Amino acid sequence: MRCLTTSRRSVYALYRFNRRSLSCLIKASLLSSYIKFGQSLIEFGQSLIEFGQSLIEFGQSLIEFGQSLIEFGQSLIEFGQSLIEFGQSLIEFGQSLIEFGQSLIEFGQSLIEFGQSPGFMPDHLQLKSLS
Repeated sequence: MRCLTTSRRSVYALYRFNRRSLSCLIKASLLSSYIKFGQSLIEFGQSLIEFGQSLIEFGQSLIEFGQSLIEFGQSLIEFGQSLIEFGQSLIEFGQSLIEFGQSLIEFGQSLIEFGQSPGFMPDHLQLKSLS
């Protein structure tokens, strides 16, 4: 019977040992998976940092693009104002051409009157009537 008792104690001790080692093995496995999960979280966090930095760069390029659009708009405004001034100068030039034409008509009439003055031109070259 002693052999049986020893055997039961051995089985029980082995059971306790296996239970503890199984528990340690599970804990080690969990610890290993936690470490792997933590490493994957670290990698994910690093990729988020890189993504954030690229978003910052993209935002800065959008700001620069917006500023260039503002400058382009301002240059269009200036161009429009210069077109208005050019149009006004064309109107003034047209009016001065009309005035110049009227003064040429008046000058021509004066020349006709001067040319018709007595004794200035021979009779066969003088105009008889203007209309």
